[in-house]
Amino acid sequence: MAGALCAAAYLCLAWATHALPRIPLSLFFGVFGLATFATLWTLWKLTRQPDSAMAIRWVLVWAVLFRLIGFWGLPVYEDDFYRYLWDGRTVALGGNPYLHPPAEAFGDDSLPPKFQNVLDRINFPSVPTIYGPVCQAAFAAAYWIDPGELWPLKLIFLCADLATLLLLFRMLERKSYIVIYAWSPLLIKEISFSAHSDILLVCLLIGAIATFTARKPFFTSALLALAAGAKLTALLFAPFLIPASRGKERIRSWLILAATLFLAYAPFAMRGGVESQGLGVFLQQWEFNSSAFAILQWALGAEAGRVASLGLFAAAFAWLLRKYWRKAPGMIPPGDILLGLFLLFSPVANAWYFVALIPFVTLRPSAWGLTLLSTVFLSYITGLNLGSKTLPAFNHPDWVRPLEILPVIAAIVWEPSRSEVPCPEP
Repeated sequence: MAGALCAAAYLCLAWATHALPRIPLSLFFGVFGLATFATLWTLWKLTRQPDSAMAIRWVLVWAVLFRLIGFWGLPVYEDDFYRYLWDGRTVALGGNPYLHPPAEAFGDDSLPPKFQNVLDRINFPSVPTIYGPVCQAAFAAAYWIDPGELWPLKLIFLCADLATLLLLFRMLERKSYIVIYAWSPLLIKEISFSAHSDILLVCLLIGAIATFTARKPFFTSALLALAAGAKLTALLFAPFLIPASRGKERIRSWLILAATLFLAYAPFAMRGGVESQGLGVFLQQWEFNSSAFAILQWALGAEAGRVASLGLFAAAFAWLLRKYWRKAPGMIPPGDILLGLFLLFSPVANAWYFVALIPFVTLRPSAWGLTLLSTVFLSYITGLNLGSKTLPAFNHPDWVRPLEILPVIAAIVWEPSRSEVPCPEP
């Protein structure tokens, strides 16, 4: 019943993306509110009893159906995929998207009409791309399959999503927890519907963790480097996943990480540059849905707030790493806490960034993690989506961020401490 309810809600949304010029917030929150309730209820029911093979089979069947519905639907409140389509064309034709922003093509009469439409819809066209070389490879592959079309991108991301689902299922001792990832409304929205490339980071990072638990350090290093090639955030996991005190093995692991990352970036570096220019603009100027950073920026100003956020995150990272090394190196890293701290101090916390949290909340279910993955939908209440004439397009009403964050704080206070998930025996 819960699966059918979610499928009906997603089908309604998918139909609306084709039939309506813009999705009303009432429909958006109706669909994802219903799906969130159904998913949490299903998790509660499944975990009150021993694992049932039949029930888990149905969970996986519904999960595939949700993704196919999202595949048919169009992106909701998103336009990042236009940048992906443009980057894919640039790479496939031998160009470097890190050097040449899309705005350079304005007025180019030789541009095919399909890509003229893509160019007109790119956000921040004067800024070079910020997406890593692994993402660029996926974008180019989509271009080679069908230039300028969204479905090849969605197909690549669907494969990465299902691979992640399989890896998590194999890693879990309590199979019922797979419903957290398999049915995650945030994942369905951001990947299946909106086609965000963050699933490439998630797939490769979970692959690195799976090889880490299997005691295959060289594969771990290579997969972690590829994950960083999708999004540099993955490098935060390097001190947790690369052996800390194993002599030559440690040195070889770091060398494999560096060499793989070098090989991923080399084709672009040899053509003039990597994503430093676009990332510089992103890090220095953009702010959206921040929490701790917003408070520090208000108190100290923009520049000092960024420095303070970086310093506080570095201190929190050092504390978490020291605690991890002291308690038991070799355990699955506390990725939920690590990414949660990163997003806490980040100037930009788009909803799709939280997709990386979902596998770790699946491996280590927590009240605060489930709450965060539910309340982050509130970040879509912006001036643009409200159709407000007074509130700037990407600003929130004053009540949104407190309503997004306070339930998470309450869950942290309420939740009893829990133990880490150990690696299985080799």
